[in-house]
Amino acid sequence: MNISSWLRSQRKNLREWLVLGVVIVLIVASAGTAIVYSGLLGGGQVSTSCGSGCLTEVTSTTTTTTTRTTSFPSTASTTSTVTVTSPTLTTTTTTTTTTSLPSPGNVSADRLGFWLQEADVMEHYSASGFFNAMFLTPPYPSSLEVMIFAISQAETNGQPCSSASSYISSSETYWGQVAQLADSYPNIRLVYEVAFDPSSPTYGVSCFGAVASSFAAYASVYGIGVEGEYSTKGVTTAVYQSAMAEVQSLGKKFINYYPAATLPSGALVIGHTNFPGGDAGGYDQVATLSYYTTSQYVGLDSGYYASFQFPSGVSCPIGASAMNAGTAGWNQCVVETELATAVGLPTQARQFLELDPGFDASGSFIGVSGQSTNQLWDNPTLRSWVWTDPDYVTNFILSTPS
Repeated sequence: MNISSWLRSQRKNLREWLVLGVVIVLIVASAGTAIVYSGLLGGGQVSTSCGSGCLTEVTSTTTTTTTRTTSFPSTASTTSTVTVTSPTLTTTTTTTTTTSLPSPGNVSADRLGFWLQEADVMEHYSASGFFNAMFLTPPYPSSLEVMIFAISQAETNGQPCSSASSYISSSETYWGQVAQLADSYPNIRLVYEVAFDPSSPTYGVSCFGAVASSFAAYASVYGIGVEGEYSTKGVTTAVYQSAMAEVQSLGKKFINYYPAATLPSGALVIGHTNFPGGDAGGYDQVATLSYYTTSQYVGLDSGYYASFQFPSGVSCPIGASAMNAGTAGWNQCVVETELATAVGLPTQARQFLELDPGFDASGSFIGVSGQSTNQLWDNPTLRSWVWTDPDYVTNFILSTPS
């Protein structure tokens, strides 16, 4: 055999070894965790599941590997080793790349979202339109706390506690659709707070349990609880105990709004403050943001359902003193104060930060939903204040990777 024929045969051997025997090991060291991937290059495919921001792709059956890393939560080191062995030739190439990446802070806890009452949302948005505007536009909130009043409406209008009630069936359908859409985004957590009448055999705990069970199949429904402020009569610790049994039997967290009685052991609550609302009597509005620090508190909702001049006249810095109700409302310094305070709370108390910005009293605007509205959760300016705040971008989980 001449030298030209021998070289052609060796190149053929090399191609066969590349298809059948090349192993690429990528080791990504981040935050003390080693993640190992391996795969054959036949067809030019390799696993791309490499965490919260790393994408590895192999583009051909050659020894070329491209690694892209974005938004990974620390310094990333990537080592690629390619070994090709033929009967007469062994070649090993190793390349190590280290990249400094931004730190997202405590990504194990914080979720920002909005506190809403169901009627205003259901009357003005389709379920998909609401979901897309709420979760899939900046700042990509990853939580939502909704007050559900369907049982109260059924009782007021003499309807049964069943799907025969237009109020109950509409509520279950709408929030079920929202939850179904959210199930495609593992970062999203929904908390549904249900109002009912404990004094009624028809609209009491059993009715609460029936409505709660309609949401049991959705993984994104993280918690269900008692709406303890509005339309809920005679709530006692025993009532909470019974409601908790209903919720926990569904495999959900029992997370409540505005407890109207002492909660039993095992019950959780997202605490409420009117900040930046202020009250006529006046009290330390800023300090109320930090009240909720015991183990039962898993978050904070802040604000109240009212019409505000937007942006408000509140000036920064917001001192630890009573705010004048005439200037109460939302502007950029209020958002900054909310976020800075929330990230300083104990871990269990800052899993959720739900903003209740209310409505723009000056009139309608075109929201991120693309429609005319005066609901401030939909306001592009308010949402941009959150999205551009360093405390948010470094500490809160997004609904979907950026």
